[in-house]
Amino acid sequence: MNKFSLSTALCVVTLSLAVAGCGKASDKKPAVTPPAVKTQPKPAVPRPNADKAPEKQLDKAASDHGTNHGIGKLAIGGYELELTQLGDLGAGKESAVSAKVTKAPAGADWKKANLYMWVEGQGGKRLSPPSKAVVEDGALHLHASVAANSVAPQKLVFRLRANGKDLRASVRPHGVKAAPAVKHVHGPGGHTHAKTRHGGIVGRIGGKNAPIDGYVELKLHGDKGDLELWLSKDEEGKEPLDVAMNTQLSVKFIDKGNRTVALAVRDKTTNKDESGQANVRGAKTNYFIFPSKGEASAWLQGKAFSSIVIVRVTTAGKATNSAELMLQPHSHDDHGGHDHGGHDHPHADHGEHDHGGHDHGGHDHPHADHGGHDHGAEGHPH
Repeated sequence: MNKFSLSTALCVVTLSLAVAGCGKASDKKPAVTPPAVKTQPKPAVPRPNADKAPEKQLDKAASDHGTNHGIGKLAIGGYELELTQLGDLGAGKESAVSAKVTKAPAGADWKKANLYMWVEGQGGKRLSPPSKAVVEDGALHLHASVAANSVAPQKLVFRLRANGKDLRASVRPHGVKAAPAVKHVHGPGGHTHAKTRHGGIVGRIGGKNAPIDGYVELKLHGDKGDLELWLSKDEEGKEPLDVAMNTQLSVKFIDKGNRTVALAVRDKTTNKDESGQANVRGAKTNYFIFPSKGEASAWLQGKAFSSIVIVRVTTAGKATNSAELMLQPHSHDDHGGHDHGGHDHPHADHGEHDHGGHDHGGHDHPHADHGGHDHGAEGHPH
């Protein structure tokens, strides 16, 4: 056998073995993947009070003021309110009340309800300034701040002003053991919570169909008992609402026997306010003061002064009223802003009492009306 034949034979044998090996490999069975093991879901961990309605858990919820406490229901002037106290009420503490309206008088817009609240101690001593309700989280929100040196709170007094009437009712705060009786007092008689341009109280006056459509800012200097008033087209007071120099303006003090004072310009040249800002533009102005002619104003002095007021502007024989404002003295410690809504006003703890609209020496000024048509404010900014 020659070398060529031997080499050929070896190749044939090698090829045969390779083919045979491949055949055996193809006979192997594919690996079987075991079935996936199904895991049972872990049982849900039961949540406390999960079967209770959200409103039932309200007492356990936390707010910016602290723990929430349900303090019952209140009926006043056709409204039914579900009350929740936010935080604990006591000397040196700030709290608030959320009043959810569950029923309102027919045709009434609950968001515009003139509802006020304050705290009273034993014997009806007022421990906090009145706070006007604003709308927050679908309810009426009212603040209560009690001075550090006050006596123990005994009741929360709610006051509703509607159709010229003054309705009141009281409830027991959370944590007070002795529950005072709920009472109603009948007889004749808002503002923003933010810092204001001149440190006064801001409210809506008039509306689109009224002679005046804008905002009024009223500032009381408790040290001298004088008033400053600015009219503006916007709530921030950036754009003046100028009227004639001889426009008649008045402020009615509901809690002072409806006593009314007339405001006028300081002068007709520059009419500067107390900050030195001139307020005359084209023979018109937006700035008025009281007293302007030496009228008595001592009754407006003092840190304890507080009253609901209504501003009236009369032009061309037609009168336009503002929304009701809660007027308190401007605090010079605020540095450019009046503190609204009952935050840290220890001066209110002087036992001031309302008189239900009885006249205690106040005098009405008929010149403020002149038989004009009354155009009330279309709501109040919050």
